[in-house]
Amino acid sequence: MKRTLLLLIAMSLTGKVSFAADYIVDFTRIQDFESMRSLVENCDDFGAMELYKDKMKSSENLDDMRGLFVEIGFGMFNECPDGITGPGISPAK
Repeated sequence: MKRTLLLLIAMSLTGKVSFAADYIVDFTRIQDFESMRSLVENCDDFGAMELYKDKMKSSENLDDMRGLFVEIGFGMFNECPDGITGPGISPAK
């Protein structure tokens, strides 16, 4: 227990641990999921959505995945270029 606590304190002091995302997407606010196509095409890391990355990239119409996105609620996209905008898409920087 002491080692775990010490490790957590050391990690917080060094600031090397990062859980930040480039963009946070609120899927419940998106009406046209094609508006997030630039995230799908330009981001390298889909966070917890990594499981669906191939399906999203190969999808001709992201609206076909609406049920999945709304059920998930929020997504985080990392390693993305700056300047991606749209309803429900918020830069985390």
